[in-house]
Amino acid sequence: MAKQESRKEDMIRDATALVERVEAKFDSFDEPVVIGFRENGSACIYFGEEPVFQFNSADQLRRVHDGYLFKAEQGKLVRLERTRQDGAPVLLRHAMSPSEQTALLDKAQRMMTLLASDLGAKRYGCVRQVPHDAPILERAARWLQQLEWPVAIADVPNAI
Repeated sequence: MAKQESRKEDMIRDATALVERVEAKFDSFDEPVVIGFRENGSACIYFGEEPVFQFNSADQLRRVHDGYLFKAEQGKLVRLERTRQDGAPVLLRHAMSPSEQTALLDKAQRMMTLLASDLGAKRYGCVRQVPHDAPILERAARWLQQLEWPVAIADVPNAI
């Protein structure tokens, strides 16, 4: 029997740090998108399992998951690779070249632009959200409209 794939995590149920979160199906994306906001206003957007873009409260990009984990470090992105050394898990740090960083930011901008377009044209269906009565998709649309590109990279990966 074939093994059925499932989401690693149920973001609506488990991502309690995102005090407002919504899962919606958008015309421009094959997988559902989860959009969430932390108590401090920082946003996280999950396009299915990946890519994931996480911002701080100043709307600076702080983390990305897209095949690898990327984190902000002194205004630049670094790639972290999970591996094992001497039987113990470690994260190897790789500095990204300017062209690699630009390519990742261009991808983020393309995806965010499509998401903003779908939100603006109401080309989506809400699957579920927490809290149930919050206007999270409207908040996300406003947030995406004011986001400036190219987006700034945070100095640290924390959700400050």
